[in-house]
Amino acid sequence: MKCLIGESGGTKSDWVLTEDGRVIRSFTSESYHPVNWDEEFKSRLFQFWADKEWAKGLQLNLFVAGCFNESKASELESMFSGLPMEVIVRSDLHAAGLAHFGSSGEGKVAIMGTGSVLFDFSNGKVQNIRGGLGHLEGDEGSAYYFGKLVLEAYEKQEFDPEIIEKLSYVFNLLGKPHPSDKYGTAQLAQLVAENEIELNFKHRENIEAFIDAHHLAKGEIVFLTGSYAWFRKHQIEKEFAAKGIQIGGVVARPIDRLVELNCRFTV
Repeated sequence: MKCLIGESGGTKSDWVLTEDGRVIRSFTSESYHPVNWDEEFKSRLFQFWADKEWAKGLQLNLFVAGCFNESKASELESMFSGLPMEVIVRSDLHAAGLAHFGSSGEGKVAIMGTGSVLFDFSNGKVQNIRGGLGHLEGDEGSAYYFGKLVLEAYEKQEFDPEIIEKLSYVFNLLGKPHPSDKYGTAQLAQLVAENEIELNFKHRENIEAFIDAHHLAKGEIVFLTGSYAWFRKHQIEKEFAAKGIQIGGVVARPIDRLVELNCRFTV
């Protein structure tokens, strides 16, 4: 059985073709997020898949940020009309839930990547969504929110001189993002780590903001996905434990788990 899975965020899409659980092709393309949809995008999408002889007759399971709304999912599916493939569009929330629980389990899931959101997942269904309002209104506990905290403290000169000097070097070299630049600001989490700038206290502030914003309580168990959750998992576990909250598991990329399921999932 061949299975084609796509996972698309705000900057790119990852694709994996498997056969009987074995990866036979993987690649990356542009983002399929709704903010990118225009007539040129639709034309590129159609031509991209029309040229893929190996994709003809396949079912494409596509998980896209910004497509939780059924009308958005249907709109994206319609862009594939005329192509010899069956396309099912679901949201990145579904991908995160399926990655942890498959189609029959249930639990509380947090996406902590470029942005953040918390929701309940039960038998393939996403329920009780909290957060996910976008970087201008929330995203606590994400790489973006961490970057925002760093930029605010830097502008107010709240850091020690040594940290100010290191950050200034990074900003002079690569440019200082504006807080309205979601992806540039989120990139600061990686840049801080690469340049060995010690800002664990800002990560702690970020994680505590996530706990407070979503009213997580003692005794709750949360399953995490996302790049920020993966790279900061030990500190997140520590901060959660201080509040009596447990981490049930961490998945960096839901698509890797979906590949293991080999399309044996339903929503």
